[in-house]
Amino acid sequence: MMRFMKVAGIVVMALLLAGPASAVDMCFDTGLPAGPGYLLVVKGFKRPRPGGCRALTSAYEASTSVPYAAVGMACLNASGSTLYLHWSTLRLNSGGYDEEFNARTTLPYPSLTGGTTRWVSKALNTGDFVGNAGNSAASRCNPAPIP
Repeated sequence: MMRFMKVAGIVVMALLLAGPASAVDMCFDTGLPAGPGYLLVVKGFKRPRPGGCRALTSAYEASTSVPYAAVGMACLNASGSTLYLHWSTLRLNSGGYDEEFNARTTLPYPSLTGGTTRWVSKALNTGDFVGNAGNSAASRCNPAPIP
């Protein structure tokens, strides 16, 4: 009986510890309705610890016909109530020119709804900048979309 209790305790502890650290595919809907409405997919997203940050690995922009690779960071404030996400990608704009796109999203945590995204893009052929802000949300994507 004692051995069973020990094993059960270890299993319960492992499940509790794996919960917040487990990786899921996340979809970050950035900038709707005022912004471009880009969808950032982060494969294997792990929530940062409160007061910490994590690099966004295996991330891509999935709202266009081509999945453009993206890089960035996700940070959780010290109280664990706000998730900050900053990401960038180099993509083709609607005119067929290279465009550098940068976004910063602020989301209430753990709801991940009712957030805001501020974004700016720079057309590399002209150097013109455009930017705006919009509503944002995030949720688990199951399965992760690939355009």
